[in-house]
Amino acid sequence: MKYLSRTKKSFYAGKVVIVRLDLNVAPEELRSSVRIERSLPILRLVRDAGCRVVILSHRARPDARQEQTKKPSPASSLQPLGAVLGHRLKTKIVFDASFDLRALPARAHALAPGELMLLENIRLWPEEGKNDASFAKKLAAIGDLYVNDAFAVSHRAQASVDAITRYVPSYVGLEFEREIRALDAAIKKPKRPLVLVLGGVKISDKVGVLKNFWRRADAVLVGGGVANTFLAAQGKPIGTSVFEKNAEKIIAPFLGSKKIHLPSDVVMGGEAIFDIGEQTAQEYARRIKKAGTVVWNGPMGYIEKKRYRAGTFAIARACAKSRAACVVGGGETTSFFLSHRIGAKNVFLSTGGGAMLDYLAGKKLPGIQALKRSHRRMQ
Repeated sequence: MKYLSRTKKSFYAGKVVIVRLDLNVAPEELRSSVRIERSLPILRLVRDAGCRVVILSHRARPDARQEQTKKPSPASSLQPLGAVLGHRLKTKIVFDASFDLRALPARAHALAPGELMLLENIRLWPEEGKNDASFAKKLAAIGDLYVNDAFAVSHRAQASVDAITRYVPSYVGLEFEREIRALDAAIKKPKRPLVLVLGGVKISDKVGVLKNFWRRADAVLVGGGVANTFLAAQGKPIGTSVFEKNAEKIIAPFLGSKKIHLPSDVVMGGEAIFDIGEQTAQEYARRIKKAGTVVWNGPMGYIEKKRYRAGTFAIARACAKSRAACVVGGGETTSFFLSHRIGAKNVFLSTGGGAMLDYLAGKKLPGIQALKRSHRRMQ
């Protein structure tokens, strides 16, 4: 793959650069969003190089009517993001909702050096989700080179992520590179002990990660609905707790292993388990304190309610206070760190979500394969 960070500015200075970002931000997150923050460095880099910048992104999932009329809802329009990015970059961003692909190349080249243009939600085009080659070729014609800085959507084979790289020189963006480095460090050269922390509701979403890390992990700390599923499979009473039904075959290879650590005590709400208990939280925190690498996805309890956040708080603080290289992902878990202002230099918050899980599971991401393919063709 070609990395923009390792490319001489003289090569792309003044050119029209297409930048794929992940600006899938909810209305309540407009003032404070990790996705917006992570988008700023690449935009500053190409802007300061005098590039004419065209931003592609998506927001929410427009329905069939919005696709047909090309009129997004307030929650799916990218127009508010243009204002937010412009404010953060202290520059005006041109917003284009024309959907006129024939005119866009001329409009892009007519931008002043260092000027940015944001196109409306790319998912309003059905061709985007179909990874349509003809549509991707028209997108590629807008600029001189393409930069993917949207790791979070690179597990999807979509036109602005995958097919576009067939028609224009393509590069890895700054945030995309950071994600890969952080995840690779945990996968390929983890400092020992390596501790895997799995929470959230469903084990089926994370079993690929568990399988890929099984031999190298020294301990797997389990909470949330995932822990309930393990407990239920062992025949232990979980009352009306949330767990994943019919998951016995998925977790059978891991049952009884000394690597798997399940809650020794829990916090109940009526007849349901809603959090790991204080004793479990302390034990998990002790293991994290001794760890060299921690990979965490999914909260330990029902964090939507304040009374059931203590377990997740304990694990988050343990990560922040440890000397371990910690990679934290999953929308709820990342948001928890941000909303409660828990941070440290040793903690990397991944914006990946599903892409992070696929990458940690050893799967080949379409967006990464596309960038590799583009690099080979450029050589």
